[in-house]
Amino acid sequence: MKVGDSDSTKCWKEDECGSKKAVESQGNPVRCVESDVGCGEDSGSREESEIAEKRRLSPDGVLHFAALRDEVAQIREEHYAIRETLFRREGELDRTRNALQSIAQERDFLKKKVLLFYFLLHLIPTFE
Repeated sequence: MKVGDSDSTKCWKEDECGSKKAVESQGNPVRCVESDVGCGEDSGSREESEIAEKRRLSPDGVLHFAALRDEVAQIREEHYAIRETLFRREGELDRTRNALQSIAQERDFLKKKVLLFYFLLHLIPTFE
């Protein structure tokens, strides 16, 4: 990503697709920063674009505290969602493991039963 002139009141950002986006300030010099800019409609959700907009530096070059707080809140929500999915998948894995163990036990029992039946079948004399 290329960043335009940082000492003017206007700068531009060029993403990997080659499109340029102008970033303006209200008469104050802006400090141009690189942000996550994607291509086309798959560039991200509305929340991501709002966060990218909040990430823009203020005229004195300090990130806004509110933007950081919002970003931390979003990361925390994503973390909890990932943990919830992980716990759910672990539960599914445990249920699958238990089912496979019970199937293996049943298979072993049936195998022993068939062997016993086969053994008893050969003990019985055949009458002709």
